[in-house]
Amino acid sequence: MRRASSPAVSASLRPWRRAGTSRTAATASIRRRCHSLALAPLLVLLPIHGASQPVAKVARVGYLSPTSATADAVQSEAFRQGLRSLGYVEGQSVLFEARYADGRPERLQELATELVRLKVDVIVAGPTTAIRAAQQATRTIPIVMAFAGDPVGEGFAAGLARPGGNITGHSAAVGEITAKRLQFLQALVPGLSRVTQLTIPEAARAAVTEIEAAGRALGVRVTTTFVKDAGEVDRAFASVRDTRTGGVVVGLALRPYWPQIIQLALRSKLPTVSGPREFVEAGGLMAGWSSALSSAKQSGNGEKSRRSS
Repeated sequence: MRRASSPAVSASLRPWRRAGTSRTAATASIRRRCHSLALAPLLVLLPIHGASQPVAKVARVGYLSPTSATADAVQSEAFRQGLRSLGYVEGQSVLFEARYADGRPERLQELATELVRLKVDVIVAGPTTAIRAAQQATRTIPIVMAFAGDPVGEGFAAGLARPGGNITGHSAAVGEITAKRLQFLQALVPGLSRVTQLTIPEAARAAVTEIEAAGRALGVRVTTTFVKDAGEVDRAFASVRDTRTGGVVVGLALRPYWPQIIQLALRSKLPTVSGPREFVEAGGLMAGWSSALSSAKQSGNGEKSRRSS
């Protein structure tokens, strides 16, 4: 299991693309990085097929997401591009079995069980809610974590060096990432004293405890509000306005509700920050992600080298 290095983002606010870089070039760069992230775990568990190499077996890849197919379109297409770049042809040498919970986490267990019944060769799942559903569905089929903040604390691995079991993938330095997000808000809002984190009830424990600890270190009181549907998002913002919150940290698992959250934040004149750059592309103010993208690319190349040696 690989752990991402410290966040590759500075405490200062930066635009989502480099100065002097066209939007088209920047978008292409983001897609290449998404491609690398999606590609890396499969290099560990699936054979690499060259164009001239005969394929003996059709690989079946399960893909489990708590969001909708529409919200996940960029990631799933990058995933498919990664498979194609390795010589896999969808429908011939690989079958892509995607299951989406459409923002209803209670469906994840049923969908994970369905993937197991299909006898997929590997299940790619993320974030935490999807990983847990896959873990509960099987102890034998390999599971690749697309992203996990604290795999040891969540019980997905015995340790980072020796995870054991059937789960592998990438983790990130949760505490460092959350601290950076709070620093972003501090840089934007002088005298910031209160921040609200919005996430789902099934969120990783580390996502709650780490950001609250980071807040105490920075002199910022962080309150976590759990929401699970559009109605609760509305009520959360009504409460946020009453608590004099100076900024909102948005959980990755709330991706199906990003448009609603972003609109409510704009009306409330509250800055928002989340993890992936897609949050900014959707209209959110800031995003701070770790260097897991470059780490995934390096580890993917390493796995490829070991397989070819």
